[in-house]
Amino acid sequence: MSTIPDFQTLDDLVAFWEEHDFADYWDELEEVEPEEAAPGYSHEVPVMLPLDALLDAVEQLPLEDARRLYERLGERLGVA
Repeated sequence: MSTIPDFQTLDDLVAFWEEHDFADYWDELEEVEPEEAAPGYSHEVPVMLPLDALLDAVEQLPLEDARRLYERLGERLGVA
């Protein structure tokens, strides 16, 4: 059985997984939290939501996260 190589670049990693199946290496993989997998990495993805859906989602957030979201929305809208 092959083992997952150590990759020198992100391109090497991508090329490897484009040609291989995770199922063939399942025993070598370990579960990690996203913060552990890519510390300091974040990526914003624009999402279009109806206002009601956005408000429903915000109501599910912890209070501190909801407060930060409202602050950022205010900054973007120029009302903060």
